[in-house]
Amino acid sequence: MKRFSFFLMALFVVVAAFAAPARRAPFKAKQSDGTMLTVVLTGDEALHYYMTVDGKPLVKEANGDFSYATFSTEGNFVSTKCLAHDNAYRTLYEKNLIASIDYPSMNAEIEKASAERSAKYRSAMQKAASVPTTGEVNVAVLLVEFPDCKFTYKKEDIENILNASGYVYENPLVNSVGSARDYFIAQSDSLFKPNFIVSDIVTLDNNMAYYGANKTNGDDTRPSYAIKHGIQKAADAGYDFSLCDNNGDGEVEFVYCLYAGYSESSGADANTIWPHQWKLSSQAGSITVNGVRCDTYACSGELVLNQKYEAEIGKVLAGIGLICHEFSHCLGLHDIYDTKGAGNWGMDYWDVMDQGNYVAEGYVPVGYSAYQRDACGWRKLIELDSKGHYSMEALTRGGSAYKIVNDANSNEYYILENRKREGWDTYLFGEGMLIVHVDYLESAWNNNTINGTAGHPRYTLIPADNELLVYGKVTAQEFVESLRGDVWPGTKGNTELTNSSIPAAKVYAGGYMNKPVTNIKYVDGVISFDFLAGVFESAPQVLPATDVNESSFVANWEAIEGASGYNVELYRVTDAAPGEGDAVVLLEEDFMECVKNNTDISSTINDYTISDGWSAEAVYSEGGALRVGSSVAAGSLKTPVLNADGKVTVSFTSSLYSSSDIEPQLTVSVVSAVDGEVVCSETFVPTASEVVYTLVADVAGEFHVLFTTESDANEKRVYLDNISVSTSSDVVMELVESVEDVEACSCLFDNLEAGCTYSYRVQGADGYGVSDFSSFETVSLLPLSIEDTVVDADFVEVYTLGGIKLYSGRPDSIELAEGVYLIKSGTKTFKAVVK
Repeated sequence: MKRFSFFLMALFVVVAAFAAPARRAPFKAKQSDGTMLTVVLTGDEALHYYMTVDGKPLVKEANGDFSYATFSTEGNFVSTKCLAHDNAYRTLYEKNLIASIDYPSMNAEIEKASAERSAKYRSAMQKAASVPTTGEVNVAVLLVEFPDCKFTYKKEDIENILNASGYVYENPLVNSVGSARDYFIAQSDSLFKPNFIVSDIVTLDNNMAYYGANKTNGDDTRPSYAIKHGIQKAADAGYDFSLCDNNGDGEVEFVYCLYAGYSESSGADANTIWPHQWKLSSQAGSITVNGVRCDTYACSGELVLNQKYEAEIGKVLAGIGLICHEFSHCLGLHDIYDTKGAGNWGMDYWDVMDQGNYVAEGYVPVGYSAYQRDACGWRKLIELDSKGHYSMEALTRGGSAYKIVNDANSNEYYILENRKREGWDTYLFGEGMLIVHVDYLESAWNNNTINGTAGHPRYTLIPADNELLVYGKVTAQEFVESLRGDVWPGTKGNTELTNSSIPAAKVYAGGYMNKPVTNIKYVDGVISFDFLAGVFESAPQVLPATDVNESSFVANWEAIEGASGYNVELYRVTDAAPGEGDAVVLLEEDFMECVKNNTDISSTINDYTISDGWSAEAVYSEGGALRVGSSVAAGSLKTPVLNADGKVTVSFTSSLYSSSDIEPQLTVSVVSAVDGEVVCSETFVPTASEVVYTLVADVAGEFHVLFTTESDANEKRVYLDNISVSTSSDVVMELVESVEDVEACSCLFDNLEAGCTYSYRVQGADGYGVSDFSSFETVSLLPLSIEDTVVDADFVEVYTLGGIKLYSGRPDSIELAEGVYLIKSGTKTFKAVVK
């Protein structure tokens, strides 16, 4: 309970933030009319602003009041001069003002401005990714203060939290478990050991506002000048920056600056500097000292803003979370949070490159994920490709993690890792298996916009409780409970991730992963699970029956990999009148592999269908269905070539694509695949409701079915789904017996009717699922006597088993010695016994 209480409390504590969204915890601000307004600081170094808890942007006035804001075409927040209040206390004037503001358009403009401003920071991040990930590496750390804002702590305190082995910094918020150097040694399995070389404290010539005061668009005025001036002063005082040129190319890979006071991102005064990473050359200009060039830098504040504890014990030194986060960029890692305000969740407190640098007030940032350890070359991911039972130790104990790759796109995969609350993961919100969905796109990684596409996060959790809540939109307790439920099995006891589980194993390419993870357990800190249970690459191959006699036979088949048993079905086969035989499905397609992306998939239609051989024009994927046609072009879909003689039934579902599609016509034609002749055609007019339509045609040989929309009118689009083409056989099959969990590859069927024909089929099973059924194998039992065989025949032929004809004529005058014979009557041949 003590730990949970800390988690709850921590969400309300203001902490520094850089290259991560501003703190998400709402805080109370007193307005000049005496009311209390709940305010949230949002955004990052590119663009940041205040807003109400229901998402209305605010401007902070000179007197400290918060007013509702609009957003100008120049990219600036503009005050409406209307004092803001929480929703329950808004006046009619406020409500009318809010109703008059087009917030969807405003939010789109804010997102656009944020994306444009982010570009200047991305190049710096890419350049910084040049520090070796193994061995001893020197890191320049610059300490700067201002005439009006001095350091509270000494250089020795900073050196301790950065370098001291096993250093524990005791404070009223939380005790640390080590230094920044300890952090990276632990994440790298001792392969990487940074030395943070700390300068003496230097005092800049200008007050903090000279560097950190906000422009009208929220940007700091001259932040890079603080670093440039500080580098020069530190070098003049004897600091040797050449010690931090690790690869000898004449440039310091990275300078980290700690400036006195708070970070603006913590909710501090607007004149403070917002933590960021950038290049000096983008504003102040790079600087060369000690024979080496300094350009790429990052910075954050000395203190963590916590008014409650400051009143009791004084100002509190900030933890190492931001430093670990920013230096991770130097190792090539990218931000996981939504850098463009697209509304994606990312990884929140589970990842140091998202909100995880805030955990335990930044004194105990969460450990690296399995992906990050692999990216740095410290511990490789293991790709799963074989069915089996697997287990994982925690990452903190040297455990490996697994990668499940989407067969439809090798750049899309799941990562399975075991996270335990110990070491640097002590303050995680839960423990168990994390499942991370990755959809790698080089440009998104290079531009540091991994989770910046609305509706398409590229690195995010698949939560066991199927919910990713956002703090500020729910209570702190609800948010914490949701985080605790993210791990598997978690608070919901969720033990499987499959195509049909909740949440389902969805992917962007192909719809579903089709690789189930089941039987997930977390026992004594170890995760175990089954992979591909219930999945079979093929159906069993049936073999001819053996030991056939008048009343029994033995069904046989070949074993398939992964099956622990087999299910066998036995059918009795009888002749049917024309058109009354069992239905034979020639084609079924439900388009479940489609995902809604409004992209023409005509050229790749066979990637989205069960069987190959389809062709299409102007056909679009639409979330488990197809859209045929566009707003300006007709669409067509043609099935693979099918084969039948007699009547075939075409069945499908269809409906309007949108209300703007007025009476679209969908023409369905059965066309000969031999000469292209249209055998049968009918035009349907789909409605707003999904309806099942059918078409019956007489065919002879090979054919295909063609679906087409109109070509002479705009917006005649339709949904098309659940296509089925079937015919009827000349027999009726009746299920007479079903046997499950047969361990051998054979099964005895007895007490059957002599002289009758039977068919059997087989499927594999493994306790979790079953394979497809095999094809049917047909067997005819021996009759009890020759009289039973020819009782209704007018003319028969008798042969030896070797094929020599012995007799032809009426059956009532046959004289045969004892033995087994072949009796041919019409189109059928039987074995007969003479006793």
